[in-house]
Amino acid sequence: MIRKFDYLKMLSYETTIEDILHHTQNKYRYRGEEGKEYQVIQSVFCELNRVTHLSNKYIRWYTVIIFLSNHFRRLHDQSFLAEALPQELIDLSICHQTRIPKGKQHRVFIPSYIECLETYLKHIARLGILISTKMKIQQHYVDLKLNHINDILNELLKNMKSIDHNYTDEEIYLLAIQNATENIIKKTKYISKTLHNNAIQAATSHLYTEIITAKTKKIPKNRIKKLYNLDDFWNGFIP
Repeated sequence: MIRKFDYLKMLSYETTIEDILHHTQNKYRYRGEEGKEYQVIQSVFCELNRVTHLSNKYIRWYTVIIFLSNHFRRLHDQSFLAEALPQELIDLSICHQTRIPKGKQHRVFIPSYIECLETYLKHIARLGILISTKMKIQQHYVDLKLNHINDILNELLKNMKSIDHNYTDEEIYLLAIQNATENIIKKTKYISKTLHNNAIQAATSHLYTEIITAKTKKIPKNRIKKLYNLDDFWNGFIP
């Protein structure tokens, strides 16, 4: 049972995260190509996994992951609208009003599990924001957050299991999941041995190995290099 003090403290953590997101939201604008957001997301996670210790400078790195996800969400919502329109109406003004690129309605592959993937990445990024502040965080809060993230991962994998995966189209999403999961493993290493072991167990489960690890291992290295994109990350910073 969570004591009242614990509840208020946890609420203060969430408020801190929201304040940081609000403060940084006008400092970054995605300037890359529509539909390439997840290339940047997985690349930022990849870079974060090379960092030995998180500090304040990485707060914006995590916030950008959330902003990119929100930006891609708009593309996702627009694709549903485009699919709902009769083909003969595709070029009408409604498309331009909703910023649906003419002739590109089906250009970007968006998986059916995008909402669950989005939730998974955002929760990891939010925890990363808080840890990067270097403020003292109650262990109970971290335990709850990591357990919740683990539950989301399990739900995500279940959603993916029933799908006939298209390897080429999905590889960027698979890399995003893999790099985000490795980020959790890296963070728990400095927080708790028990949580670290739990994170490793989740990333080595049969389902995770079958759906994520086995498929990412098959992606050629030169192809992964092409999917690595930090240029749009750096270009998004407004001097």
